Amino acid sequence: VSTNGTTLNMPAVQRLVTRWKNHFNLGFSIDGTKDVYDACRVDARGRGSYDEAVKGLKWAQGVLPPCRISVKATYTHRTIGKYADGVINLIDLGFKFIAANTVFEEDWLPEEAPIIDTQLIRVADYLVEHDLVKSVFVAQINPAGIDPRKFFLPHVKTRNHCGSCTHMRCLGLRGEVYGCHRFCTMQRPIAIGHMDGNDLVITNRPLIREVASQWRHWPERCRRCGISGYCSSCSAAPYDQSPDDPQAYLDRRSQCGWTIATVTAREYLKLKLEER
Repeated sequence: VSTNGTTLNMPAVQRLVTRWKNHFNLGFSIDGTKDVYDACRVDARGRGSYDEAVKGLKWAQGVLPPCRISVKATYTHRTIGKYADGVINLIDLGFKFIAANTVFEEDWLPEEAPIIDTQLIRVADYLVEHDLVKSVFVAQINPAGIDPRKFFLPHVKTRNHCGSCTHMRCLGLRGEVYGCHRFCTMQRPIAIGHMDGNDLVITNRPLIREVASQWRHWPERCRRCGISGYCSSCSAAPYDQSPDDPQAYLDRRSQCGWTIATVTAREYLKLKLEER
């Protein structure tokens, strides 16, 4: 379950999670530091919700083990300068599994990679200096289950980064079924089917097939790129950002700067661990 954490302070939600605690995994959306979070995520009265989210997190940490709690932080050009501060704050809050990436609504150009990389390397240094490399996992630097000393290049993409439409399906409030959360919440939502009682009825198989083979339609330069396998592309973003011509979004190569930075940071961590 993905949550901003605020409803975890409601007794009814607490009873639900407690009752089914052996089946719950909670993924929090907390954008790093309090100032960044409160500037982006406000409640219906326009107030920042960071304190409520952290309060919900602290309750969850008393019910679920760390392996069932993760966090996702998202950064924009306006907030990328607080990336390291934000990730370190999430570590201090007790998260062991952290994903922190940039938004897909903005283009991250190759020349921006050094700016982003400075932030990522600060996080890598923090993990090493505090002996956290084997206990705290940042998906963009030392992902869980992968020895950072075995990071390898080149790595050319042979599939989509995510499993949208196949492995990440999302149930809408009126029984529609979407390929993922983004397909559900974009300005022009696109469903792949609907629920008929307890049965899933697929009505948009062409979209499922199209999304599954999307990586084959990247520009040739991307398909031959030696770090394309680490490009954290979003399969739904083309339909969200360029609904009338999804190919145009792919042709923009909007994640190059971010991908270069993350690859550099992971290579940096590898070398730092080898030196030790």
